[in-house]
Amino acid sequence: MFLFAVAVFILCMFAFTSYRIGTSFSACAGFVWLAVSLLSVAAIVIFKVYSEFPAISGLRLFVSKSCHLWIVFVFLTLASMCILDVVRFTIGIECAARTECTAALAAALLLMAIGSFEARSADITTLRIVTDKLPPDVKHLRVAAVSDLHIGSLTGDGHIDEIVRCTESAKPDILLLAGDITDTPIDKSEAIAAAFRRIKAPLGIFAVLGNHDGYGNMDETKEFMSACGIEIVENEYREVGGIVVEGVGDLDHTEEDEWGLSRSEKHIVNTKNKFRDKFIVLLRHRPVVETCTQGLFDLQISGHFHGGQIVPLPWSRLKIRGHSRGFRKLLRGSLLYTTNGISCSIVHIRIFAPPEIVIIDIVNKNASK
Repeated sequence: MFLFAVAVFILCMFAFTSYRIGTSFSACAGFVWLAVSLLSVAAIVIFKVYSEFPAISGLRLFVSKSCHLWIVFVFLTLASMCILDVVRFTIGIECAARTECTAALAAALLLMAIGSFEARSADITTLRIVTDKLPPDVKHLRVAAVSDLHIGSLTGDGHIDEIVRCTESAKPDILLLAGDITDTPIDKSEAIAAAFRRIKAPLGIFAVLGNHDGYGNMDETKEFMSACGIEIVENEYREVGGIVVEGVGDLDHTEEDEWGLSRSEKHIVNTKNKFRDKFIVLLRHRPVVETCTQGLFDLQISGHFHGGQIVPLPWSRLKIRGHSRGFRKLLRGSLLYTTNGISCSIVHIRIFAPPEIVIIDIVNKNASK
């Protein structure tokens, strides 16, 4: 986000010093625009560096949110200007710079308003997977998958209640959380813990940790998850309901282990060796797919990218050895679903990337005949 903020500021400097200020804004307005953008970038850097100081944690959170909102507004304004320029030159319409700038500002504000509303809704995505790897006595298993709750920074009691209500309405047998469950500062309220404990998932709630879960005190994070009834399965596995749920750490693919394999590769290989004929669900925060692991799990559930969160921001379709959004068929029968996540990061805005709860019905092939 820091590099993006710097890039936005450079674009802002170029756009407004080249011709916008002189033709559509007063010198004072242009100076204020540039100054606020510069201060926003500086504040993001300063509070990132000094984020460990508890005395300024509350102020840091407020300033960080405000500055990131401004950066998003600047980017959407500049993007709107570029689109209007393309349309104007394509059609050949003459338009005063002041009118174009006003339209771009209005479009950016409208997009932010729409994005704020969209962030408060939730789509239910349903998948049906037919397999012959379920035990004969298990005809059907319903799995609910949620990622990127970010409890603390942008997700409070009210939002959690809505997530719980939507999840409960699907009546899942098991709930899987694909990381970034918490965020700094963690909201460890009893109301949130009680809401999670209300979820009727007979086979349990299992989770892996994401990058944001590690930004605070890890012991406090794990203690809070335990109070919510969430069981962490990082580099572990659980055999429940006729399937195997395993999890790997957020950056385990970057840590070399034995036999020339990464830490996550080794764990996935070992789990497959123990459960060759079981349906294996792999929880992994980032949609990383290591080539040698394809075929060693049946379904991987990931998150991290929020489906882009704000399209067309540059990270909207970023891929790191994986896929940033939706359903993918991998090699040797493995499947990957990368969810949009249910909450937001940094700013509570989503544009063309609605929050998502994934309901997966795993059906016994032999029972479906």
